[in-house]
Amino acid sequence: NCGRESEVSSLDIEHQTLIKERIECMDDIIKNTSKFIIHFGNQFYWINSNRDRVQASNSQFSLYSRIKEVIEFINTYRI
Repeated sequence: NCGRESEVSSLDIEHQTLIKERIECMDDIIKNTSKFIIHFGNQFYWINSNRDRVQASNSQFSLYSRIKEVIEFINTYRI
């Protein structure tokens, strides 16, 4: 988890690589599908610039709530 992009450079190479791969994967999903994403974990800077398709969750309780909200949104607007 990384709250600010500027924090990435202070991480070890393994974590930097994992963050880069996660961002590439999620960018690909957003670019090539109509899917919504729920990011489970603590702060992650990438989410802030992708709020129209990405919801954040940092606990099992908020994950449950985000899943319900996204399903209700999809069902309401038939996306």
